[in-house]
Amino acid sequence: MNFVGIAVFAAAMFVLVVVVGNSMSYNNNVSSAENFYNSGKYDQAYEKLAGLTLKEKDIPLYNKLRTIMSIYGDYTSYQNLTKVHLTAEALDCLINGYLHYDEYYAFAEEYEVTEEFDTIYQSIIYTLQQYGITEDEVLYLSEIENLDQYYEILASYGGSAE
Repeated sequence: MNFVGIAVFAAAMFVLVVVVGNSMSYNNNVSSAENFYNSGKYDQAYEKLAGLTLKEKDIPLYNKLRTIMSIYGDYTSYQNLTKVHLTAEALDCLINGYLHYDEYYAFAEEYEVTEEFDTIYQSIIYTLQQYGITEDEVLYLSEIENLDQYYEILASYGGSAE
């Protein structure tokens, strides 16, 4: 075999390895995303698909996750902020999640994730109630334009805005 033949063969093998490797990585990410989704670990599922160029057959899963994350992300942000004692900021995340429910509910219906969406929403409402915040108060708070006043009120429910 001459040098050109060896070079062509090596290049073909390299391309084959790259294509097969990328395909296996893609399939692994999608499979992991499906498993995380089925386990209710929506943020981890979403991370597996984020940044991928999706195949047509995988777009519905991505749309489901993107829709769920519109409020699940708010809820997990609340959880993370409470861990570092930023209660006012955490409550702001819950309020945003409450408001995002109506904003994204049509997508939840379209992508058939209303059950998951409603479950997260109920968790948000329950958590707000634990702070003594009613749904009417959420709507009142969402209308406050002065951020200093807004965070001062949120801080009065259990933590200071820094």
